[in-house]
Amino acid sequence: MKTNIYFAFPFVLFLLTFNIIIINLVNALMANS
Repeated sequence: MKTNIYFAFPFVLFLLTFNIIIINLVNALMANS
């Protein structure tokens, strides 16, 4: 079970950072237009 947590943790961090980057890009596009 511990290995599953170790494998999932970086994936969750990647998804969170990916979401933050997309939100920032959308906000930048909205501000420009």
